[in-house]
Amino acid sequence: MRFRVPLLMTLLTLVAPHPCRAVDRQLIASRANQLQKMSPIERDRLNRNIAEFRKLSDAEKEHFRKLHRELKADAASGGNLATLLQTYSVWVQTLTPTQRDELQKESNLSHRFALVRKFKEEQEEPGEPVESNPPIAAELVTDENVKQLNTVFTKREALVPKDLKSVLKVLTDDLDKQHMQPAFENPDLAAFIPLIHASVQSTGGDYQTWPEQKLLQEMIGSLNKETAQTFSKLNPNSKRDVMVRMLLLGVMKQARDEVKFPTEDEKLQILKEMKPAEREWIMNQSAARMKIYLIRKSMELRGEEALSDFKQIPEYHKQIEELFERFEVAPPPRFLGKTRKNSSRQKK
Repeated sequence: MRFRVPLLMTLLTLVAPHPCRAVDRQLIASRANQLQKMSPIERDRLNRNIAEFRKLSDAEKEHFRKLHRELKADAASGGNLATLLQTYSVWVQTLTPTQRDELQKESNLSHRFALVRKFKEEQEEPGEPVESNPPIAAELVTDENVKQLNTVFTKREALVPKDLKSVLKVLTDDLDKQHMQPAFENPDLAAFIPLIHASVQSTGGDYQTWPEQKLLQEMIGSLNKETAQTFSKLNPNSKRDVMVRMLLLGVMKQARDEVKFPTEDEKLQILKEMKPAEREWIMNQSAARMKIYLIRKSMELRGEEALSDFKQIPEYHKQIEELFERFEVAPPPRFLGKTRKNSSRQKK
């Protein structure tokens, strides 16, 4: 109940006692007009909040009235506490019931702040697939295909763009004439995976042993100093697996970066601008489903080209996963998703 701040603020202005002066009659008429404009869903929610407010003690009611007065004073002085509270209220609805209950029961402010940070970080990790169909909006990319949509790979896991470009140049320079293509001279994202396949074929076609030692050393030698030092500390037998893993994750990261996913603020803004029925539906979904839905909505707003790039992400993910299997290198567990087991991968 305590998280329904925006609606409680409206409620307080409706039930607060006023002497019946002309200005008060105008206020009552204004409030009545607001009620008439509400959708059935909004009126039902308001009625529930009024019922809950009436159950509060006098001290609790006064606490919310005081909060309302303080927010009005802050807004009058140019502050944005009300907007911050609305943003927080929207975000809280993306939590699980257990998380909301834990947050509500925590009375220590510093501990509550730590919980908010913890839950926010957890939301950045991919969630379990949830099957459901939105009543509003066009085609939605399935949760299964985008289960790793927001996975973030660090520079210790994936080659940074400069290193990725250097390593791909090494592969290009090593190609024989039979496998060389014009697109490999200055490859863009679409040529990255074909270039890797061409390199394997150019050096004998054995994915399980690629890259051979000489090519591997050239790839390591092209890296920036910090990354190269990391390789110098590795067991010689693990360098090949680490290079393959960082190369493939670097390609996946590049594919995601080129899509330019919306920021958290942009997703919250989209949520605020939705029609009430659509917002009511999405806020009853899991955090994972909501994240995917808001990203898709953002891409739709940017246009067909952005939406097309977004739709390619699952295909890149599939191709990278297949390369991991062919190279017989284990990717990070979160790349495969929480429901997959590395032991279930079939060697080719």
